[in-house]
Amino acid sequence: MNTTDLSKYLAPVIKACALWKDKILHVVVIANPAAGGFTRKSIADLHEEVLKRKSETAAGKPQMCRDFTIKVYETERAGATAVFVQSLVKEAALSESEDEE
Repeated sequence: MNTTDLSKYLAPVIKACALWKDKILHVVVIANPAAGGFTRKSIADLHEEVLKRKSETAAGKPQMCRDFTIKVYETERAGATAVFVQSLVKEAALSESEDEE
């Protein structure tokens, strides 16, 4: 599994969640493709199978959010996530819509 697969499997699950009913949803996934969850084959295969099943189940349900985007950022080293998070918090603070998450 790679980070593209991860976002592909997560998207239907997130879209079908009632928590986001009628919201404009912007999802950000920060993943390290060199981490064990991706590189250790037995773990990656297990995670992919679980995500795939959940994704297939969710795909048959209606989309709850009004609009949806998903972005995947790949980190290359420990501590790099903090840089992404700082910029994302600033970006989220600029939103003026109450329906936007």
